[in-house]
Amino acid sequence: MGNITFLDEHGEESLTADMSMDDTVMEVGRREGVRGIIAECGGVMSCGTCHVWLEPDVNEKFEPKEDVEDEVLAELHGYCENSRLGCQLYLVEDADVVVQVPERL
Repeated sequence: MGNITFLDEHGEESLTADMSMDDTVMEVGRREGVRGIIAECGGVMSCGTCHVWLEPDVNEKFEPKEDVEDEVLAELHGYCENSRLGCQLYLVEDADVVVQVPERL
């Protein structure tokens, strides 16, 4: 088990919570009421409302990005090289991580 810290769109800490290897970033964000983690599709990678930014060293603590995830992300406001969908982010090891939730339009 590790901890996940959510930062808001300004980079300010909004919440820290427990995260197990069985949780996704989206699930923890929804459970804890993190502003900006909407998860309209429930985690099937079709809406992009669980979009988060990861620092490069944090990205290595999650399962790798697949092509279909990158296709969904490329259509989103705020897309960048470090963009990921929270519904696809399972830890590969117990770790403490930080993710940033970009501004939602």
